[in-house]
Amino acid sequence: MSIIGIEETMARTKEFDRQTVLGEAMEVFWTRGYEATSMTFLRLAMGLSRQSLYDTFGDKKQLFAEALARYVNFNDGQVAALLENEDALEGIRSFLQARVRMLSADQRRGCLMINTCVELSLHDDEVASQISSGMAAMQAGFETALKSAKRKGQISKKKDVSELAVFLTSQVAGMAVMAKNKASKKQLQAIADQTMKATC
Repeated sequence: MSIIGIEETMARTKEFDRQTVLGEAMEVFWTRGYEATSMTFLRLAMGLSRQSLYDTFGDKKQLFAEALARYVNFNDGQVAALLENEDALEGIRSFLQARVRMLSADQRRGCLMINTCVELSLHDDEVASQISSGMAAMQAGFETALKSAKRKGQISKKKDVSELAVFLTSQVAGMAVMAKNKASKKQLQAIADQTMKATC
């Protein structure tokens, strides 16, 4: 092949949407976990050449950090959208229902943040920081919604909204762990229902 032909081939390998292929990597890590995912598997799932993959995303750890950041941003957006409901308690209930649906889906992948926390955060400070940031955002979203609910008299004035926000965040995390352990949709729904009762 001529130099021009090689350059044209290399150019074609770069013609991809970064966010689209990063989304594919996120899905792979979410389904398989970090340790069980090889760069070869990622390359095939993302539809990239080996050179394009390494040139664009670096090594497996760098790619995972970026994929995890994408998931955290997605999660933050979901929290914000659902908790902006004018009826704060209904927003929280809707969020928990969305989690039940996601966690009881066929693949039973759980939550990428919680999966990663269990698998890697004790051994990787960078990953731990990403997870901490994502969980803090969720907790802050709950606290904002709870303050609104308290102002409207939807929850008791005696309730500490900061403590309730921590409780809700821990329940969401617990649901994810239960789902990975093959809890039924009925069981996950029961957790969501009891969480709302405890909140009110």
